[in-house]
Amino acid sequence: MPLSLQAHGSAPRGARSVDRAVSRDALRGLTADYRVTESAYLGLDPKLGDRIAGVPGVAAATPLASAGLAVDCEYARVTGVDPEQLGEVADVGFTSGSAEAEAVGPGRIAISASHARRTGLRAGDSAQGQFVKGLFDPDAAAPAHRKKLTIVGVYRENPVVGSVIGDLGDFLPYAEGGRYESVLVKAGPGAAAGLAREIRSALGNSPLLQVRSREQLTEESFAEIALMPDMTYGLLGMAVVIAVLGVLNTLAMSVFERTREIGMLRAIGLDRAGIRRMVRLESVVISLFGAVLGIGTGVFLARTGGSLTVSGLPHHTTAPPWPRLALFLVLALLIGVLAAIWPARRAARLNMLRAIDAR
Repeated sequence: MPLSLQAHGSAPRGARSVDRAVSRDALRGLTADYRVTESAYLGLDPKLGDRIAGVPGVAAATPLASAGLAVDCEYARVTGVDPEQLGEVADVGFTSGSAEAEAVGPGRIAISASHARRTGLRAGDSAQGQFVKGLFDPDAAAPAHRKKLTIVGVYRENPVVGSVIGDLGDFLPYAEGGRYESVLVKAGPGAAAGLAREIRSALGNSPLLQVRSREQLTEESFAEIALMPDMTYGLLGMAVVIAVLGVLNTLAMSVFERTREIGMLRAIGLDRAGIRRMVRLESVVISLFGAVLGIGTGVFLARTGGSLTVSGLPHHTTAPPWPRLALFLVLALLIGVLAAIWPARRAARLNMLRAIDAR
């Protein structure tokens, strides 16, 4: 469960809705000051966890190991933890059963509220669990991979520990390569500053090891989303070019089809400036109508799409950038004026008599 993002203050305004949700959810349930991971996703050697715990200034170093578990044919990724230290690095709120993570232990697991709803399991239930190293684990059905598990509690959704919490000793043998997924580090009072450097030094300054602070975790989480606004604005730029050509073509055809009308208007007293003004106003109306329709449709789709992200981003709220949308309306007006320059000039230069006699 990588947590990688861009600082809240530097997030593009085009992604403001997602930025707000990610800023709230990236660190939800996490009370640790640092997270140590391996950049190649090969996992951490358990020996490194002991080395991190011995760094001066580290108050708690809790390893997490991810493994697969099937209970009543319902598959889930289980986070193996040290129950006694979990409370130091994560805030796990139980809604039923045990109120403390220490109740988790050998043969005892806790499940999230959503997993409880999917499986129908409750605190106090027992189930036959089947450990799975991968979706195509050939040994998954072996008796040695099965174990009777007791659900000791149900907790609120927590991205730090996922759907199921189990004892580290139970699940580490079934983790990828028997290695930790990450180590959460809680700094002692006044020791947070500079602790990352000390941890890296204790781990031999390996370039493959990442020691990320809470701020860096938030930045990394948003980095995966930050590309979307850039792509959106690139597509918007292409759409503007196409729109200008479309308005220009529409006005040129309009002038050609209304040649006699323009000649009659000139004959009854409308001067060349009036003709140009008429074409410009028509261009501005077309541009503003398109902009209002596009912005309205975009806001509607953003609100509708945002409602579908509740499971992944519970705190997502649609926050349209109204000042920027107003700027787009002004730009649409200017584009309408610019697109009308050539058709308006052509209409104003038509010979009045020839225009009236046009067939």
